[in-house]
Amino acid sequence: MQARIAKPILIAAAAVALFHCLSYIHVTFDDAFISLRYAANLAAGHGLRYNLATPPVEGFSNPLFTFLCALGIALGFDPLNTVKFLGVISFILCLALLPPFCRSLRLRHPASIAAAAALILAASPFVALSAVSGLETLPHTVLFLAAATLALKESSSGHVRFSPACFALLAMSRPEGALPALVTALWQATAAQRPIAALKAWAAGFVAPCAAALTLRYFYYGAWLPNTYAAKVSFGAPSALAGAHYAWGFVRDGGFLLLLPLLAAALLRLWRHPSTQEAAQAKAAEKSSAPSTGGAGRPGYEAAFADSPFLGPSNGKAAQQLPLWTLAVLLCAAQIFFAIAVAGDFMLGYRFIVPIYPFLCVAAVASLAATAGQLSRSRVNTTVRGQMGSLALGATLLAGGLFLVQRQALAGEALSFWLSRQWPASRYAGQTDLRGTWLEAHQLSGEYVRLHARKGDLLAVSEAGVIPYYARLDTLDILGLNDSYIAGLGRRSALERKQRPNGELIREYILSKSPRWIVLDGVINPGSGGFRPRLDIAWWLLRDPRWLSYRPVFQAPLCRADEASCKQDMVDVVFQRIE
Repeated sequence: MQARIAKPILIAAAAVALFHCLSYIHVTFDDAFISLRYAANLAAGHGLRYNLATPPVEGFSNPLFTFLCALGIALGFDPLNTVKFLGVISFILCLALLPPFCRSLRLRHPASIAAAAALILAASPFVALSAVSGLETLPHTVLFLAAATLALKESSSGHVRFSPACFALLAMSRPEGALPALVTALWQATAAQRPIAALKAWAAGFVAPCAAALTLRYFYYGAWLPNTYAAKVSFGAPSALAGAHYAWGFVRDGGFLLLLPLLAAALLRLWRHPSTQEAAQAKAAEKSSAPSTGGAGRPGYEAAFADSPFLGPSNGKAAQQLPLWTLAVLLCAAQIFFAIAVAGDFMLGYRFIVPIYPFLCVAAVASLAATAGQLSRSRVNTTVRGQMGSLALGATLLAGGLFLVQRQALAGEALSFWLSRQWPASRYAGQTDLRGTWLEAHQLSGEYVRLHARKGDLLAVSEAGVIPYYARLDTLDILGLNDSYIAGLGRRSALERKQRPNGELIREYILSKSPRWIVLDGVINPGSGGFRPRLDIAWWLLRDPRWLSYRPVFQAPLCRADEASCKQDMVDVVFQRIE
């Protein structure tokens, strides 16, 4: 892969990414409408809140993304198209940032490596799905990649300037962005020529704006962290095991294809480790400041890859003890640590690992390049053109394999019927509502409630996104994302939960509010035609004597039994309190 064709390949990768996004353009996640409800209220002048008649609760974890959505709504853009546009344009920006990222790693032929990595990234169904799902995953990813690129560049030069501010934006994009920021701050403070100046830059660029944001959050919401963390995150051994299972699922569903080249390059390097004589020659060359040295404290590193046209000097004026790619590895480790610590996520596509996909793609391609260099020493492939041809072939095989494995993983999901390619993009591109998609039932249920509700009515739901967005009523979120009381129940001890289960307390809390409308989802029993709710908490409601005052008034099909992914009819049922 010659450098002169790298730019056309990047453009082709962008075209593949756009086509890939269009194939999933009909897919939207329910949680996207939680952010849109906050954004719509902000744009209407009601503040950043979920309900208007109760104290504000921060039921979102993406403030920067929510502000962008509010800006788009205030400017007159359609909310659904706004979130999808932000995701798709962030996907393209990720591809555009790959060449400067490779240059910041001080690789030789960065354009070639970036082009190959772009093809792999564009071929990932998980990344394309994340781009159009309506969530902040891809905007967060592009900020992660931009912050890493700046940090690597400034670590190479030894002068810290703009990377702290970029990491501040990352932390405001999602709270876990503070983890890679901490890793980078420690790295730059120990590696910079002037550590005090680096610390001052971090204090001004990161600590000051983040402290201001935290202060505003505390005074507005009364909490230092979003309510979503209290509702979703529980640390401990069970959580860590669930997180490890989440990470393993990523490896199983295509991640192994990105890790195999790293393993192959490492094994090949061990097999062809430089001899004592080669190491001595490399050390002597290092002392004489020869350009082929690999850096202090790493004798023989450059000798091991001397014939590779891709690996350049790893160090700049700073960080002479470790190569720059170590910082990239630490940033990936910080993100994986977060994903495991919070027990992963239930949504499709491993969205907590998507932010490091560009890193993994570059690492896979660089490992292929290192393998090509090692094979050239064995006279398997002795020309630069041959090595680049091997790189292009390997990247193409990786892209194709990743596409097939991840498509197969999506085919095994419960909603595989909606993830197939039979849905024409021309029908859904630019659509401003959810009709004809898997969330149509939620929209119909919300619209039914809005048409029949009275002013001041209260709604309770198990899905806090689409239904409340279209119902436009103050809402009790049964799962607690937007309710501080329900979210706080997760902090109860095991003994307390045994004495009085959380489900009982949530039932008492919900029914004490006397909501006029309750919307639950579940399945229809094919024999009796009865309704079986999906969530355990819904069973607590149905078994309470007070439930007799509610009657079903509307039903919308979520998934029919004749669809390939559904074994039973799944429905939304709207219940109304009889007065």
